Amino acid sequence: MKLKEVLESEVGCLRWDLQQVRDERERLLPQVQNLSAEVSKYKEWTESQQLNWGTSQHSQTSSSQHVLHKTDTYLAIEAKYMKRWKFDSINQEAKCIHTWFPGTLRERYLLEEHLDSMTVAVDVVAVDVV
Repeated sequence: MKLKEVLESEVGCLRWDLQQVRDERERLLPQVQNLSAEVSKYKEWTESQQLNWGTSQHSQTSSSQHVLHKTDTYLAIEAKYMKRWKFDSINQEAKCIHTWFPGTLRERYLLEEHLDSMTVAVDVVAVDVV
C-alpha cells in the first residue's frame, strides 16, 4: 500500500510539474514568436544590405576598372609619344621636360623632382664607383 501511495504522490507531483511547464510555455510563446519575427526581419534587412553593398561594390569596381583602363590608355599613348625622344642623360631629360611631357604643371613638377632625385642617386653611385 505504501508503494501505491508513494507512486500516486509522485504522479501528482509530475502532473503539477507538467502543468507548470505548460503554463511557462504559454507565457513565453508570444516572446518567442516576437523574437522569431524580429530575426526574420533582420535576416531580410541584412540580405538586402548585402545585395546593396554587392551592387555598390560592383559599380565601384567597374568604375575603378574604367578609370584604370583610361589610365592605361593614357600611359600607352604617353609612352608612345615619349619614345620619340632620345636623351643622353637624366639631366638633359629633366632640362627638356617641358618639350616632351604633356602633363599638368603639378605633374611636371613632380616628375622633375623624381628625375632630380634620380640624378642625385646616379651621381652618388658614380662617386662611389670612382
